[in-house]
Amino acid sequence: MHIPEDEAERRRLNERGREILRRKNGAVRPHREDGYVNLLNKYGTKQDNSEAYKFEREPVIPDMQLTGLYEGNGLFSKIIDTPAEEALKHGFDLNLKSNEMNAFVDEVLDDLEWDEKATIAIKWARLYGGALIVMLIDDGRGLEEPVDWEHIRSIDELRVYERSIVQPDYASLYQQDYGGKGVGNRVSKFGQPEYYYVSSIYGSFKVHESRCLVFRNGVLPEQTSNATYLFWGMPEYVRIRRALRETVTAHTDSVKLLERSVQAIYSMKGLASLLTTDDGENQVLKRLQLVDTSRGLLNSIAIDSEGEQYDFKTFQFSGVKDVIDATCNMLSALTNIPQTILFGRSPAGMNATGDSDFESYYNFVEKIQRLMLKRNLRTLLDVVFRAGIASGDVAEEPDYKLEFKPLWSLSDTEQATVDQTKAQTALVKAQTAQAYVDMQALDPTEVRRRLASDEEFDVEDIISEDDEDDLLQSLLGTEPSALSDVEAARKNLEQGQTPGGAEQSVLAESHKDAANAENWVTINGTHVLIDENGVAQSGGKLKGNEFKGAKSQKSSEASKTSPTEPPSAKNSPDAVFAKTGYKPSYTQNEQWAMQTQEAAASYLSEKCGYGYDQCMGLIGSGKAIDEAKNNINKRYVDVAERYENASDSQKRVMDLSTEDLARDQAEAWALNIDPSLNLSSGWQRFVALHDLNDKPQILDDNEFERVSNQSEFGKLYRGVRDGFNVSASDIIRDTMYGDKTYIGQGRPDGFYTSTQKETAVDYGHGNYMTLCLSPKAKAIDEQELNRLASTEYLGIAPEVVAYSLGYNAVVRRNAPDGAWVDNGSGKKQEDDHIIFLTREAMCFPESTSPRADAADTDRGVGVLVVQDGRFLCGTRLKGGSVGGPGGHIEAGESPEDAAIRETQEEFGITPKDLMPVAFLSDLKPPYCPSHVFLCTDFDGSIRCADGEMTSPGFITAEKVAELSTQNPERLFPPFAQSITALLDVLSSNPGLTSEVQNAKMKDRMDFNEADHPRDENGQFAESEGSSSGSIESGPAVSPEGENVPCTGFASPARLEDHATRHGLAEMDFATKEEYQQKGIDFLKQPCGGDVIGYARPDGVVVRFNTKTTEYATGVPGGPLKTYMKAKCNRKTGEARPEVAMKYYEFNREKDLKEEDDEQGS
Repeated sequence: MHIPEDEAERRRLNERGREILRRKNGAVRPHREDGYVNLLNKYGTKQDNSEAYKFEREPVIPDMQLTGLYEGNGLFSKIIDTPAEEALKHGFDLNLKSNEMNAFVDEVLDDLEWDEKATIAIKWARLYGGALIVMLIDDGRGLEEPVDWEHIRSIDELRVYERSIVQPDYASLYQQDYGGKGVGNRVSKFGQPEYYYVSSIYGSFKVHESRCLVFRNGVLPEQTSNATYLFWGMPEYVRIRRALRETVTAHTDSVKLLERSVQAIYSMKGLASLLTTDDGENQVLKRLQLVDTSRGLLNSIAIDSEGEQYDFKTFQFSGVKDVIDATCNMLSALTNIPQTILFGRSPAGMNATGDSDFESYYNFVEKIQRLMLKRNLRTLLDVVFRAGIASGDVAEEPDYKLEFKPLWSLSDTEQATVDQTKAQTALVKAQTAQAYVDMQALDPTEVRRRLASDEEFDVEDIISEDDEDDLLQSLLGTEPSALSDVEAARKNLEQGQTPGGAEQSVLAESHKDAANAENWVTINGTHVLIDENGVAQSGGKLKGNEFKGAKSQKSSEASKTSPTEPPSAKNSPDAVFAKTGYKPSYTQNEQWAMQTQEAAASYLSEKCGYGYDQCMGLIGSGKAIDEAKNNINKRYVDVAERYENASDSQKRVMDLSTEDLARDQAEAWALNIDPSLNLSSGWQRFVALHDLNDKPQILDDNEFERVSNQSEFGKLYRGVRDGFNVSASDIIRDTMYGDKTYIGQGRPDGFYTSTQKETAVDYGHGNYMTLCLSPKAKAIDEQELNRLASTEYLGIAPEVVAYSLGYNAVVRRNAPDGAWVDNGSGKKQEDDHIIFLTREAMCFPESTSPRADAADTDRGVGVLVVQDGRFLCGTRLKGGSVGGPGGHIEAGESPEDAAIRETQEEFGITPKDLMPVAFLSDLKPPYCPSHVFLCTDFDGSIRCADGEMTSPGFITAEKVAELSTQNPERLFPPFAQSITALLDVLSSNPGLTSEVQNAKMKDRMDFNEADHPRDENGQFAESEGSSSGSIESGPAVSPEGENVPCTGFASPARLEDHATRHGLAEMDFATKEEYQQKGIDFLKQPCGGDVIGYARPDGVVVRFNTKTTEYATGVPGGPLKTYMKAKCNRKTGEARPEVAMKYYEFNREKDLKEEDDEQGS
């Protein structure tokens, strides 16, 4: 039927309109977007099935379903757990320079169980999409308040909560960036919740985000399709749900297919006709049951030979394994976990190793470390360091670089290959450098300097633009315009120096042996034959020139060698080792060099300057190891000589291997030593561990002058300040005579001294020591020591390296360019330092005193206060021994003034008359010669408030004698000898006192034992006092309230000292009296506002102003001990409140700890 064109056009327009309406109503498009149409496969038509697919968002998985899946599906739990455990397994490194700081961080993180808690947090983040660790921080605030970073005292615990019980507060999102380390945050918080609500079975609470470590499993966009995971991440199951289900189903269904793999077929004649009737059907069923039963019972069947058949058909499942492998591959791809770990499979393929799979897996774990762990761990470390500062374990917050340790480690074979490649590369570089040295384009010293500074070199880096013309002239064979080679060689020989130093000397020796000729020497890198007159017989441009000092090796050796014993055998390293008993402790590099011929050749090339041809020749002859060992042993010849003269304790250190040194160093850091020493000193701890603190030499003044004049550095000086619970005088005496060495901080650790007296005097505020290097001293240059520690003894402190090599002192040269400066003696450099490592390297003059300009400051005083024949005494807080008043004579004091001052300070009384009894000149160190006075009358009430004495009372001479015999450690030795001296005077009257004084002594000493009975323990009873004095406890002390005023500093000398150091320099007071009165007024005020304080158990009150940093200590009604601006800038006097607060808290904790210790004991 013919349709008109207009009708056809109308129909087309109607169809187009209907199609538009269908598309508008959501009908399937009849064509593709790309316009492609294929009628055969229906692409681009209404039947195009490819356009019917679309992606829908995954449904929200209930948290309980996730929990049940984690508990019940072993494969899924393995997917969740494995990456989390891998991320924490290998640990991290902070690149801290202090072993003590590393130990502190490890200990704190172990106490907090960081590895376990972080692993759990990552697991819950992968399972639920997120997790929260709440840090329980002691900063004086609640959980819902931001962390007070300036007042963190400790961090007590970490608690982990999964996302399902944590709800972010969406109404408290940060509207601006609050990032920055200063407030505890290292990243921007913009758009993140400020608070979280935790609903645990143990209770619900609100916590501020600054106290939280948030773990998120990935990052979702703001317009996430599932609001449940907003501000968190997506649970791992949502991403792998289909792949996990298909993998589990494939494995389960493949087992079921085995049940259908074999099918039995039974055929019977007339089966179809029998099944048409009920009886026939029953007969068939009975027959089948009989066949199956007999097969099941007897594993055999019986059938009719005619009309029956029984057969089996086996089905092949060749594609099932491929399906299972495909599902496993898909799951492995989605989880980023190799099948080797996930399913325990070995890599497939002939040469498959699985390295690429593991590389992808470790990259995935590193991403977890970077996105989940790194930021949270840095936040935690900030808290730990702030808490460490508050506790006194950390001096200041250190700079660190957080790096996770590698997840992938090379096998022994792979590491050996890498080392071999590096050695070959180094050998090529060394050969290249040797070629330039041979053509004199480079001087060996240039190569050696680069090796010393960078440990490696490139020839192109050594040759500067200024050297390019000389290099071109050398290549062309022309003479350079600068100093000629002949002149340079002659100059080097005249100075007794070969450009290559020890390395070139070794090189010359090796060439001499290789050429079988003993008259070859190396001059400026060129091997030259020298005759007996010093004339060069070869060497190109050097030939024919005379070099003074360069003689034929052959003739010179012949003159020195005896016909019976060659010098090589007599002076060989093995002979020296046998003579001294020293056995070298080789470093790892040296041990490696003596293992293979190639390693030995590499060592000879890098360390000894051997050329390529020579190294290859040694390898070919199999002598490279022997040559390397010979060169290595030469390095230890000097060590062996030092070993022969070392002390027994240092010999034990020198016998240790490098591994044992590292072990003992770590053990030393863990030692607890005397708190009056510098606890930050690893040196002092190592000294204590190995008993290296031998006594110094004390010489008379004439001998000291002779020894110091012969020493390279002459006299040395060390400034001394008062330390914790120890005076400068005690420090000097203990260093010279006692068992302790007090040091300051430095690198390397040690006992620092200066060649400049002014430096020591300024540091010690007038207190200093004079000493010099002992003839037993073995000093090493600091730069050489640091080079050895950084290249040969990795991980071992410089001072420990020095011990192991037989040194007991270190020289630090501070003059510019090593220039010598004549400061009067012509011996010392300007402000050089000698760092003593053992006291046996020290010499002191016998007249050494705390102050060189004081006449009697190396003397002491003792006062015997007598009542009714008994002696006043108390228990010394330092040491716990029983003694009377006494102490050191300060600068500007007479012995009588010192006796009155010490009695006032220690017992609160003022002697009315003092009679000299004796002078004890034979007191053994650390006690100094002392004047002894007798006091028979005094003013005031006896009380111990100075912090040096406690438990005042009186003791008889008989009790002193009894203690001296039965329990001598309970008596203070000068006190006991003073009483003995007094009794000797009373019995023999050797003329030290007048008759009147002697009679008065006897009169005051007479007493009746029956009038003063002892208690049940045999101890003396306290006296009721004399007419002018009695024992009392002193005014009441209020730790935080107002107290009675102090009486001022204990002596004019102390006022002068404190006013000079603090009052006039730091606090701008006009006079000493004004400074003292301000201190008295400041100390008596009660706590409140900016003023805080406490009282020590010995009655000393402490006050501190947190704003102005004023700090004072003293005894109410007794002496003022100090008044200063704590830890201020010494140059400007500017207050530093944060540093001062740490100083106050450190002292407060120490004082209160001492109180707890006293109560416990």
